[in-house]
Amino acid sequence: MSQPSGEHARRFFTLADALILTAASAVALSCLRLPLERRMGFIADGRIIDNVRPATLIAAAFALCWGCAVLAIEIRSGHSLFVDRVKRPGFLACFMATAGSLVKLFFLLIWGATRNYQTESWYVPTLVGQLIEPAAVGVFATWGTMLLCKTWRLGRTWSDYLGIIVGLTWLTLYGVSWVALCFN
Repeated sequence: MSQPSGEHARRFFTLADALILTAASAVALSCLRLPLERRMGFIADGRIIDNVRPATLIAAAFALCWGCAVLAIEIRSGHSLFVDRVKRPGFLACFMATAGSLVKLFFLLIWGATRNYQTESWYVPTLVGQLIEPAAVGVFATWGTMLLCKTWRLGRTWSDYLGIIVGLTWLTLYGVSWVALCFN
């Protein structure tokens, strides 16, 4: 029996996919292990942003790492052409969130080099928190453009659904961050 191709292809979850997602989860947890151990307690003065921040940092770390994992899984699969992937919202959400995060990280590294990477202002959770905005804006702009151009094609693969969940996570984190800032 021949395998269907293009839009009708259905990709199943494999052991390699599980290993990629496990490795991405390990990277997310290792980035946040030490600094969040000190910050997980709730602040007694009732400030919302300090109470929301640890949860947003954990979610952002997982969204960043799992977004990269979705890209790796899609590239590794090799079943569909790049033209087919460009029409899928999950792949594009992960691609644009990763691209936006890398651009912001590049400029943060330049800024950190000018400050000699001072420990007070330079540690991993702060960097992860800084990546929420460019990732969410990239996802929003991509999905908005896809809807306006009517190129939204929902893939039938689990990785595309996971990419959509990652994109929605970035948008939710951005909204939660703004609400927390407004009520601070």
